[in-house]
Amino acid sequence: MKKSISYYSPINSSLYKELNISAWNSCVDNYEKENYQQSLVDFLNYLDPNIYEHYSNPEKTIFTIPHGSSIIILKVENNHLFIEAPFIKLPEAKFIPILRKCSEINFSYMTLPNIKLLDNEMKFVYDMPLELCNPWKIYDILQNVTFNADKYDDEFVTKFNAERMVEPMVTNYESDKLAEYLKVCKEIASERVENIQHFETKRNLNNAIDSIFIGISQIRLYCNPTGILLNKMDETIDTLYDRNINMIDKLKAGKVFFKFVEEIDMADFSDYCNITFNLISNKRNTNRTQLENWVEDYLGNSEEAYSVENYIESAFNSYYALYYALSYFNIESRDEKVILYGLKEAAQKDWQEAAEILIEVLDFFYQNTGKDFVYKNTNHTNKQADDAGESIHDYMKQYKNILSGFLSGFGK
Repeated sequence: MKKSISYYSPINSSLYKELNISAWNSCVDNYEKENYQQSLVDFLNYLDPNIYEHYSNPEKTIFTIPHGSSIIILKVENNHLFIEAPFIKLPEAKFIPILRKCSEINFSYMTLPNIKLLDNEMKFVYDMPLELCNPWKIYDILQNVTFNADKYDDEFVTKFNAERMVEPMVTNYESDKLAEYLKVCKEIASERVENIQHFETKRNLNNAIDSIFIGISQIRLYCNPTGILLNKMDETIDTLYDRNINMIDKLKAGKVFFKFVEEIDMADFSDYCNITFNLISNKRNTNRTQLENWVEDYLGNSEEAYSVENYIESAFNSYYALYYALSYFNIESRDEKVILYGLKEAAQKDWQEAAEILIEVLDFFYQNTGKDFVYKNTNHTNKQADDAGESIHDYMKQYKNILSGFLSGFGK
């Protein structure tokens, strides 16, 4: 481990899902004034300004919105809001495990919505009068539905031979690009396995486990995977954070995951890596002040390790903090840009220099002076921002074309 961790720029758009705060304020205000119809319109505009205009039927009463590999349908009828996510059709045989798993999901992971069996079809459903559509309540319901519908549809199709009710509304990458992306994912897996082996020989199991988290976060950041790959990533992370699982078994789970990545073929990867639209982010919204409070302990630990010349420990502590922030916080684009800059500048440096760069990034958020970060090298950050904006524009055009035909078959 002579050099620090490699860095690969995200292949499409920014990780930050920009929300329309003024629309949220109007949504809450109209709800309190009992203008329930307008409150719902404002709510949709808060999530994404394209929904009301481009994801609806002509009467603006049915909204059909993709989320990952799932589809969410919102229907307004007789002052009532109906929420539905078509899930899967039961196979003719071996459907008992599906029913058992759906019962587990209903009782373990669902809040107000539920999976229901209707004419041999499983759907996530919930409805309520518009007067009960409190903005916070709708947000939580949709987050609950979107997360579980997107997570389990792929699993049910793969494990139980279920049939999708609706084909995912995704855009595939060109084959040459896909091959390049798969190569990078395998490089990340291979490099993290080397880190794990290094720390195991040093009996530093904490950093070995951090290497697993960092590697999974790198793949998530790089290609925003979907389907079975995403599910295996989340399952491995759950294992890492389970206090009832010992360190050796956690390391084993990480190695199994990276072996899975190293053995992925192109046919499967095309299902794991594609362009999707997400209605609601599963990340926690955060701002500069919240980041200031969050990085304090990590900064202190990184600086302490650096002061005793343990540069690898210092850098890994910073890596963990920054990749965690990108994975679980919906960070404003200006702050995300600072983190990506730091990760790129620290890549493939000697460990002392990498530790210094990463501490500088953590310290920027901790100081929280309100001033902009001073970039020493801005070429790659400007290029990345331009590419991201162009990608978003192209993807939205493709979705609008798909939706124009798709909506004609729904909402009748």
